[in-house]
Amino acid sequence: MCCCLFRCCCSTGDTTYQDIVLNKGYRTCTDSYFLFFFFLFCCGLGTTTWYAFEHGDPYRIVYGSDSFGNTCGRLNKPVYLIGNESDEAAVFPLSGRDMRKRKFMFPLNITRPLDTMWVCARECPKSLILNRQALRAVAQNNDNPLCVPHVFNGTIDLLNGDVCPKLPVTKSVSILNRCIPEDILTISEDLINKFIELDFVRGYLSDALISSHLVFKMCGVAFAFSFIMVYILRCVASIVIYFVYLSVLFIFTGITSALWYSTYLTYHSSPIAESTIDLSSTPSPEVQLGVLFRGNASNFKDLFKFDYDSRLTVLGLSIGSTVITGFIVMTVWCLLPRGQKMVVLFKKASKALWAMPCLLFQPIVSAFAVLTVALYSLSVILVLLTSGALVSRVVDDGHGANITIIENNMTETTRAMILYQAVGFIWLCEFVLACQRLFIAGAVSMWYFNSKRNQPGENRTIVCSSLWNLFRYHLGSAAVGSFIITIVRIPRYILMWIYAKMRNVENLVLRRLLACCIFLLACIERCLDYINYNAFTVIAYSGMSFCPAAKVAVNILFDNAIDVATINSVGGAVLFLAKCMVAAGTSALAIFTMEMSTLSHPWFPILLIFICSYLIANCFFSVYEMTIDSLFLCCAEDFELTRENPDNKYSNEEFREIIAVPPMENDTHKVRQAHQENYSMSEVEHMDNERF
Repeated sequence: MCCCLFRCCCSTGDTTYQDIVLNKGYRTCTDSYFLFFFFLFCCGLGTTTWYAFEHGDPYRIVYGSDSFGNTCGRLNKPVYLIGNESDEAAVFPLSGRDMRKRKFMFPLNITRPLDTMWVCARECPKSLILNRQALRAVAQNNDNPLCVPHVFNGTIDLLNGDVCPKLPVTKSVSILNRCIPEDILTISEDLINKFIELDFVRGYLSDALISSHLVFKMCGVAFAFSFIMVYILRCVASIVIYFVYLSVLFIFTGITSALWYSTYLTYHSSPIAESTIDLSSTPSPEVQLGVLFRGNASNFKDLFKFDYDSRLTVLGLSIGSTVITGFIVMTVWCLLPRGQKMVVLFKKASKALWAMPCLLFQPIVSAFAVLTVALYSLSVILVLLTSGALVSRVVDDGHGANITIIENNMTETTRAMILYQAVGFIWLCEFVLACQRLFIAGAVSMWYFNSKRNQPGENRTIVCSSLWNLFRYHLGSAAVGSFIITIVRIPRYILMWIYAKMRNVENLVLRRLLACCIFLLACIERCLDYINYNAFTVIAYSGMSFCPAAKVAVNILFDNAIDVATINSVGGAVLFLAKCMVAAGTSALAIFTMEMSTLSHPWFPILLIFICSYLIANCFFSVYEMTIDSLFLCCAEDFELTRENPDNKYSNEEFREIIAVPPMENDTHKVRQAHQENYSMSEVEHMDNERF
């Protein structure tokens, strides 16, 4: 942290732009001032946490408290009225009681849980209480008075005008140390039981329970299949990529041909003949379906035949489909020569991940970190809810009289801290994902530019170096990128909350405008997220700060727009097919190992296995996608270095097929020519300071 703030103490002197890009050790901390701002924000989160646990009470979340300031299940201190802590007479009545044997909260009027008194009880009522005699019996026999404590004298006799539960008191059960009437749970249980008793639901649940062990086994198989598929893509990448090209052409051409065939049949059909069809001779749907699958010619025509009155609609659809198909064919024709680049990228991505398999498990670490942040934020917010000042409020005692109780008052400070904690949750989650991207991109870029990557043990050093660079130099850049996403996402969440509150508003124009604003913010967020996604790769291999890296990344994306479109479309389709192959292979193996005779619906466990396998494969191939994008940016950078220095000894010979086609001369090349001369680390630092 100190080295990042005082970079003059860690500077290594002047160096060239090529040295920075090739990761030869000439790095300094990037966006260090913003890292300091992020550190201050985290200190604010720590202060909020301290305030919550200092002024709040986690015990009240677990056991709850009664309406007089007593926490159930422990010995309590007296509660003083605000402003009169030094006056003994200002102690709130009934506070400071010993509740160590009373651990359950019980409402005096369950029909109005928010406007009634709650008391601490030894146990929840175990039977129906219809009158005061039964209430007295519970207090005497079970030592469990359900009335407010001050209404009992030394002999535990009930007094007139006491504050007791509204009769009848139903049997209750404890849920999170709160007494909930059993009737409410019985209604819910009855609904659930009736739902479960339905034949198809019972069959599905039974099949899921019987095959649960197989589902878990197949999840492990899917884990292994996903790991193996990363390597197999090196061999079948070309087949899958060109299969995607041909599939797109066949699908759109087939749809257009079918529409034109329907247009032909519709225009050549006679409206008079259609109006005189004998409905009694129409075969049943079962017969039609059977004939259709046997290939009956007349029914096949009927499948594509529309009403004569719909001929203009069918013609319009045919023309529109033709235009779209023509555009798709032209696009595929333009992207087809770049298929070889995709093949090389997929092969090298598989090779990189096979050389550094620990990268495939990074999403698991990130998911654990996000879950930890979520649990931390939720815990702090819950404790903050108990940190407000205790204030008095008058409520109805259930008998027409008023009584004063104590409750937490949500102050403006508490609300601000809860909002601050929510913002911190979003920022920390985005920060974790940004660190994941920087770590993976750093490892891939160092593997790409490292001429010794095929030597034993070198790849382990690369992964450790990438992790070191992340924590030593680039945490500030991760903080900047995650902050940009956070400041766009928070307004969108606020507008979504307002939109949800306006469901009953009759002003349709206002609701539509609000929906458009939400959609616009979502689009901006996706664009910024994609820019961050690529800027982190540039930071990983060049050591630049966030803003210059984002500029370089955007220029590279514009320079290679067709290649980017190919990666996002064809590459995405290939990865989707790979996920489906893992899920389908796991499901097929499950079919052969499953005991079908014991299942009512064998397809249901297979569907569960397919979904779980797809999610596991998606976890692996998300890293694969990051690797492909990182390799592409490294290739573009490699080409720039080769073009500026033809004798560049760091140029990767294995990727010549990708960088052989030069991109257009553009602003990126001009910017780099302007900065190449006398490009020193002091100038990089000066540029960073000007940016921020």
